[in-house]
Amino acid sequence: MKLAHVVDEPYDSGIVHYALSAARGLAAAGHHVEVWGRPGCFPILEAARLGLKTRPLGGVTDLWGLRRAVSGVELINAHTGSSHTLALAIAKSLSEGPKVVRTRADARPVRRGPAGGVLWSRTAGFIAPTQLILSQFREQFPSFAGAAAAIHPGFESGEARPEPEGPLRVGIVARLDPVKGHADFLKAAADVALKHPDAKFLIAGREENVKRARIEALVSNLGLRGRVEVLGHVPDAVEFMRTCHLGVVASTGSEAVSRVAVEWMSAGRPVIATAVGCLPEFVTEESGHLVAPADPRALGTAIAALLGDAARRRRLGQGARRRFESEFALPRFVKETESFYDKTLRAVSSR
Repeated sequence: MKLAHVVDEPYDSGIVHYALSAARGLAAAGHHVEVWGRPGCFPILEAARLGLKTRPLGGVTDLWGLRRAVSGVELINAHTGSSHTLALAIAKSLSEGPKVVRTRADARPVRRGPAGGVLWSRTAGFIAPTQLILSQFREQFPSFAGAAAAIHPGFESGEARPEPEGPLRVGIVARLDPVKGHADFLKAAADVALKHPDAKFLIAGREENVKRARIEALVSNLGLRGRVEVLGHVPDAVEFMRTCHLGVVASTGSEAVSRVAVEWMSAGRPVIATAVGCLPEFVTEESGHLVAPADPRALGTAIAALLGDAARRRRLGQGARRRFESEFALPRFVKETESFYDKTLRAVSSR
């Protein structure tokens, strides 16, 4: 197949990760794959670094150039709302235009806009990274005639190492933002510290809507100095996760597609997560434990229980790795995506 992935996000995100994982995996499987994106922005720069063929987007004003670029392309996969509209405009402008599939890995719930009926009547397929997003789509567009499926994101496997020696380490990896629940994590840590005085708590993530100084002030206010380390951005999140004994996702919202939960599982670490977004779908009894969001006491109880039961912690870590390999490893993701494209093209051609 000749495919084009259109991702006009300006920065790194779950949307971009999903798009580039699909593009890279399909290219490795022997398909001709191009990535179209905003010039000078992360998605197209990263695609080029990965060895993928790229094309800078100029928007709707670049329609003529895009019409030439799309020659021979059988299917365009649009990963944002704006790229969806652009892809349909390209397809409509050609007598034998490519088919358009929309992938939606957005944190915002699916909503039916004023032009939704027209857009989706011209769209050949819909891919959701989670069952949650797929159910939202079907509720909003019950008459959609194209193919629709949930395909969990795919990640490089890496290695799952045994637990490290030394003091027990509990980690959270998330941008510093109120929705990521760092305050709840630290309040939970204060409770856990009473039962496990040697445990260490590590916070990795770049500043965004919360300053690092604010997090460090809360650490001091809770009496956790020397127990908590605020690391800032870490260049290799999974390598950091391997230095921990368990991972926490304390979000109070968002988590439409929780990349970090999957990375904890790939590292072979149990995940204690709040029951928001896709987390109840990703984190099962085999791989971790769910608690209510914005409930530091429940979070602390779950953390303390795992720190105090090494056998269960290791069993859940092994289960987390098994779940990663069965549901989130890259070969499975590529195979399901390839099958969806093929099914979509065959269904359209038979109409």
